[in-house]
Amino acid sequence: MNMRLKQVKQIDLLVCIGFTILVFLLRLPAFFEFGINNNGDEGLYFLIARDFLAGKLPYTEIWDNKPIGIYLIYCLGIILFGNSVFSTAIMACLAVALTCFLLYKFGTLLGNGQRQLGLIAGLLYATFSTGNDELAANTEIFFAVFTTFSFYQLFQINTEGSVRRNFLRLFTIGLAMGIALSIKQVVIFEFIAIVILTAIALRFLPPKTKKYRFKHLWRSYVFLLSGFILPTILIAVYFWINGHFNDYVSANFTANLLRVTGERVTLASLASGLTIQIKRNLFLLLGLFATPLYMRTIGRNNLGENKKLVYILVWIFAAILGVSSPKSFYANYFIQVLPSLALLNAYLINNIVLKINKFTNFKNILLLTFILVTPIFNNLYPQIQLSGKYIYFRGIKGIEDWGNTPSAIARYLNQRVSSTDYIYVFNYHAVIYCLVPAQVPTRYAFPLFITTKLAKITGQDPARELDTIMAKKPLYAIVSSDRTENKNILDRMKNYLRQNYKLEKTFVDLEREIPGRERLQIQLYRRV
Repeated sequence: MNMRLKQVKQIDLLVCIGFTILVFLLRLPAFFEFGINNNGDEGLYFLIARDFLAGKLPYTEIWDNKPIGIYLIYCLGIILFGNSVFSTAIMACLAVALTCFLLYKFGTLLGNGQRQLGLIAGLLYATFSTGNDELAANTEIFFAVFTTFSFYQLFQINTEGSVRRNFLRLFTIGLAMGIALSIKQVVIFEFIAIVILTAIALRFLPPKTKKYRFKHLWRSYVFLLSGFILPTILIAVYFWINGHFNDYVSANFTANLLRVTGERVTLASLASGLTIQIKRNLFLLLGLFATPLYMRTIGRNNLGENKKLVYILVWIFAAILGVSSPKSFYANYFIQVLPSLALLNAYLINNIVLKINKFTNFKNILLLTFILVTPIFNNLYPQIQLSGKYIYFRGIKGIEDWGNTPSAIARYLNQRVSSTDYIYVFNYHAVIYCLVPAQVPTRYAFPLFITTKLAKITGQDPARELDTIMAKKPLYAIVSSDRTENKNILDRMKNYLRQNYKLEKTFVDLEREIPGRERLQIQLYRRV
């Protein structure tokens, strides 16, 4: 028994190392593109994390509406891997690799010890997660670790048939989901799914008396909810002790409530979001739509198998609610559904191959390879191609900042500004603030909080904030040719530039080309 357990651990370790290497290779472009993916959220997170380590609490010096968990992860990256933007790219790779490993363990459990199911699930997540603008070290890939862990642990409890004896594990599940909530609030829907699945699990366990089941359900929920609310309580107490409880509440709850209630679901945004997902994740979506057919044919009269599928479908549905709740349908939001979708597709593919074809293991592997090679290659190829371009242009051609315009801009500014000067990024990537040792002239360093409808969640008048910024006389203003949503703010900024600034240098956007769209012009204006 001990030898068997030791062998399993050795195999698990090799699988974990394998996923880690694969993920680092797939996400290699992220090390060259920090701060320019997904509207540049990374730059804002890194800026807040760096200030946090310097003793400045989030939401005070630099404002954002994300929970504190994402900044703590960035802080951990800086502590472990140095005060460099590369630290968060490493953390992102580790998070994806860990999610892949958890899916491998989850799939192996679903497959009654068949590792190939788990390997397929991890492989699908590793490859498809790069196709949703998630080369960025964003919230979705970090909280996926905790949600995947929670559903895996709950299913393990169900498999063991001992929910009522696993109160400590239920507390751990609640704690993991509470940590996920402290990264992004949309995981609340997945926690509700866990609450429902816990009740269902108890329903099928003896004894059958209602009084006994209710007693254990109540105890299970006490442990589950205690773990879930613990991180939020600790965070709230921390801000209260430090005298910034109101800042915490305003950023985490008031601002997000304003965003959700003020956002309308438009046909255009919904159609755009779904179109992108169909293009990038059609293979996984087909698996979702094929599940009812599978349950009525191959899985017919197999209650155990259909229970597993229902479990995964509940998880998927909860994740879809989480994706939909902000009403924005940005591509990176859909990463929340990928762990459960990857697991579902792995389950269907593996079981169909095994049940329809009575081949040897070698022939089954060949068939699985044939099924998976096209969708996986379609996601791998863009990353391989992009990595090759970076190696060629940076390593061979010697273009040091190829593919990352903010880095080129920062290199230029670093020779011309001092630590006492202000610079202002009007409508470009906030990561420039991280790369240039100058002063930030506003709490709202993320440009979209001033130039778009997101300004309403800050509680500030964007025109007045712009006036406050320009009153500090930034030495440089960085303005891109990208479309600015708030025309009044754009006109106001242009007026300031005409009166007090002179165009000094223009950068042609070095980022990857977008078909049908002209390259951005990033203009550096110097105060005169």
